[in-house]
Order: sequence, then C-alpha cells, then structure tokens
Amino acid sequence: MAFLSIDNFLNHKNTFLKGTISSCEEKKYRYSTYKIFLDKQYLEYKSIEKNLLNKGDNLLCFTRKDKIILFKNLSTKKDNFKEARLRFSLLLLICLCAFLSFLFLYFYSGFMIIDLFFLSIFSVFFVLSLCTNISIYKQIKMLKSI
Repeated sequence: MAFLSIDNFLNHKNTFLKGTISSCEEKKYRYSTYKIFLDKQYLEYKSIEKNLLNKGDNLLCFTRKDKIILFKNLSTKKDNFKEARLRFSLLLLICLCAFLSFLFLYFYSGFMIIDLFFLSIFSVFFVLSLCTNISIYKQIKMLKSI
C-alpha cells in the first residue's frame, strides 16, 4: 500500500546547508535563475533581483529538493528574506481567499455536497500553507540571528 502514502505531501521540512559556492551560473530573463554547486550538490534558485550570488561567496541556506528556499550570503550581506516572506504570505492569502469563498458558497447555496468537497480541499491547503508559513518565519528568525 505504498502508493497510498502521503508522507511526501506532508513533509515540508527544509535542510540546512552551509558552505562556499564553488561554481555559479546565472541566466537573466525577467528574473534571474542561479544554478550553483554547494556542499557537493547542485542547487537552483530563482529571484527577481540580479547579482545576488557569485562564485566564492559563503552561503547559509535552507533547501528543499535541490531548490534554495532561504539564504543568507555572508560575503556580501545579502539575503532573500523579504522575497520569501512575500511569496509564502501570498500563497497563504490565496488559500485563505479560496477557503473563505467556498465557505460562503457552502452556506449560501444550501449546503451542497460539491461545495463541501471543495471547502474541505481548500481547508487542507490553507492549514498546510499556514504550517509552511510559520516554519519559514522561524527559519528566517534563525538565519537573522546568525
């Protein structure tokens, strides 16, 4: 019954890495895409800002599945805390709006089953995004203290 496992869906833990960037490749479009080699693995980061990461920078970061979620560049004193807060708060706001709209539809349309179904789905999404948002804020606080 391994195909019924939802452990990967509920696992929102980030891994902490510390090291020096040994190679950095930046592609510039509307946003910058960085592909870096840090601590014996390749990582990817997408940002609105340009020239955040360079070869030889000391980096503290939280990663999830080879993507950088949070980082603090110790060499140039730059970080992405504001951008990460904005992204995860926007996700939380979207989930909250969807939850509240289906809650309104559920009571307004006479307690229909389809509205209850979508209400339960978006309530799960809202709770998961709330947990993720709380963990991101704790990790930002931890990186700021270093």
